[in-house]
Amino acid sequence: MRPLWPAQGVSWVRPENLHLTLRFLGAAEDAQIAALREGLTAVAARHEGFVATIEESGCFPNRRRPKVIWAGVADAEGRLVALQRDVEEVVCAAGWEPEERTFRPHVTLGRVRAEVRPPGSKWSGELPRLQVPVEAVELIESILKPTGAEYRTLHRAVLTS
Repeated sequence: MRPLWPAQGVSWVRPENLHLTLRFLGAAEDAQIAALREGLTAVAARHEGFVATIEESGCFPNRRRPKVIWAGVADAEGRLVALQRDVEEVVCAAGWEPEERTFRPHVTLGRVRAEVRPPGSKWSGELPRLQVPVEAVELIESILKPTGAEYRTLHRAVLTS
């Protein structure tokens, strides 16, 4: 997709930072982090690893004025949605309000700069259909820096095999 956009028009996510967010949390206290670690470990013990598919591209909020370019993640058996639902329960039990938005599994590829418009109808390119193993749930801390976000894993809970 990069060649379809102006050179400085999109802030592309570095490959090592690509991820699928099951639930964004914001700031958390130590007691909440401990509860999340324990809850995520329990959730992982109830879910088997599986394969999801990256198979489409899109944007938020819409194609006329995209702000975020994403790759959609599909799971025909519904395992990803079930995993996210259980993670949401853990998050709410740890003190967060329930998420009001519907879960739309995706990987953010880039953020479009405010003044940039899509370069015509063929702005997204074709994504190859990729099979991606889902093997763990991670609690990630995002550290925002002028050079971009850096991520640090606070806890990793491996799904059963």
